Amino acid sequence: MVMTNLDLKAMPLIRYESGDLGLPGPLERCPCGRGLPRLQIVEGRQNDCLKMRDGRRISPYRLTCAIEKIAGILKYQVIQTDWDDFTVRIRLAKKDETHISVLIQETMISILGAEIRLKLDYSAPLKTRAGSKYRVVESMLKPQVMS
Repeated sequence: MVMTNLDLKAMPLIRYESGDLGLPGPLERCPCGRGLPRLQIVEGRQNDCLKMRDGRRISPYRLTCAIEKIAGILKYQVIQTDWDDFTVRIRLAKKDETHISVLIQETMISILGAEIRLKLDYSAPLKTRAGSKYRVVESMLKPQVMS
């Protein structure tokens, strides 16, 4: 999102790039009467996005909203290890790996695309990198220019 704020008289913010991603809201007028464009949703930070080989950036919010609808998952973690490679670490409420595996695969493919390679791991610990908070969705790709 790029914003302009002219309220700050001493130093207005012009074309300030916040690093947030969002979706535009409906075009109809706001109930308050303002006619300016509105946001429907703020999806998160651009830095936190999964980066796909074709240049798309996928907000982690899209994955978490979809995966959290799958019943039987206690805790999970999605890790992007390469452009097309993803590992999903999962802790289940009860042992029903087959059914949940199919649902997770369908969900991930519907959001990320059919070209992804997916590994489901029911035994790996759900962990964080040293010195950082627990991330449900994390890309391990190093910042670089795509070839």
